[in-house]
Amino acid sequence: MNYVYLAIRIIGIIFAIVFSVFGIINAKTFDYLFIAVKIVGIVLAVLFFSIFGLLNAKILDYFFLDDIEEEKDNTFFQNMYNILKLTICVSILCFVGRNIIERIPFIFENVQGFEFKKLKEIKGGSLLLFFSIIFSSSYHKTIKNIKALKV
Repeated sequence: MNYVYLAIRIIGIIFAIVFSVFGIINAKTFDYLFIAVKIVGIVLAVLFFSIFGLLNAKILDYFFLDDIEEEKDNTFFQNMYNILKLTICVSILCFVGRNIIERIPFIFENVQGFEFKKLKEIKGGSLLLFFSIIFSSSYHKTIKNIKALKV
């Protein structure tokens, strides 16, 4: 644990030096440990969101991909209906995933007063939606069907 704490302090010192050189912060009043812990928190949040986004995409593909591929009626309204179904399901999955990620304990909680739950990246959940849509083959297949239509 001491090595991890030391590594966080070194990361904070490096960021303090870089930011003070470019004139972004005043190095004398800069709390480098808080910023380093916040950066580690952001990295972990993005990692959690990408994992849960992949999980959400696999759930969507399990329930919807076969239905989208088997459709013989490839009309614009049918594809829009598929997008609507996928969007409703992904929004519910993202809500549940964001609430789970908020409750995952952070190893550096309360270091220099840092609270993982108050991180903007955790509260937003837009990263989870982004990863869910990017990893979902159902969304990609439906969008390709819409592009292939002759309107």
